Amino acid sequence: MHEGQLSTVSSAPSDPQDETTYTFNLSGTHSRVNIQSHDQSTNVTIENTESVFADMRRVIETGIEPETVRNQILSVLVELEEAKGTNSFAKKYQAFIALAANHMSLIAPFIPALTQMLGAG
Repeated sequence: MHEGQLSTVSSAPSDPQDETTYTFNLSGTHSRVNIQSHDQSTNVTIENTESVFADMRRVIETGIEPETVRNQILSVLVELEEAKGTNSFAKKYQAFIALAANHMSLIAPFIPALTQMLGAG
């Protein structure tokens, strides 16, 4: 069976009171089964944290004016990247979010990845 593949086995009831049996074999990241419900979950998987910071840097460099504000945000981004995996990451994260608050439309796509890194320290 391939990763993420769902298999079901059902038996036809010989008696109307017999129940149908389902067997679900799930594997892989973020596997789940929802029966008579809607999946409202959000999954974030960071495969390459370096690309997150590189992409953020590119967005900030091209999308934030004036230059003084852009340079301040980039400086705090460097501190945040250097703090990745340490106990000071949360503090640097808060400083970055506070400074970049007026530019959330640019930064918002990166928030889930950064938030996942909060638990890595």
